[in-house]
Amino acid sequence: MRHLIIIVLFGASTAYGQNPQYDSVKSIAQTHFETGDFKQAVAEYHTAFKIWGDKGYAHDRYNAAIANAAIGQIDSAFFHLFRLADKTKFLEYPVIINEKHFETLKSDRRWSALLLKLNPRNEKYNDSLAQVLSTIREKDQKYRHMLDAVRRPYGEEPSDSFKSILRTMAYTDSMNLILVSSIIDQFG
Repeated sequence: MRHLIIIVLFGASTAYGQNPQYDSVKSIAQTHFETGDFKQAVAEYHTAFKIWGDKGYAHDRYNAAIANAAIGQIDSAFFHLFRLADKTKFLEYPVIINEKHFETLKSDRRWSALLLKLNPRNEKYNDSLAQVLSTIREKDQKYRHMLDAVRRPYGEEPSDSFKSILRTMAYTDSMNLILVSSIIDQFG
């Protein structure tokens, strides 16, 4: 069991920081994104993806799609969305149709093709449940993304900020587990 934990921790640490230069630029992009400076966020995300050979984490591509849509760069927004749809399971139909920044995309013919890719059987969704699950997901990911900004280089003791975020993340995880368990009990 001890060996399994060490392997998992080593794998998580190497996978999480695969490209420190990407992580650094992506953190700048995320800051611009969170403050609503979408034009600068787009530029920084573009730089981050280039640094990593046009690769990027799914959450970063999604934010890049939102930022591009927000500043009217429709082709770039669709590029990121289709890349996510083709290469990951990150995009969720109920979340994407409710994203306010994608309103400008809905009149484009590519929007229907994207939705068809995400929901090929045209299944109906419980929008209020989807909204609750989306909120749970946002809360779940919020603190994980904050770790980027406060983590120290490998080998040093974690900072107080890092430890605080980990405690908050553990609390949020336990609350989310209660909510998700309740939803599963109710809706299956």
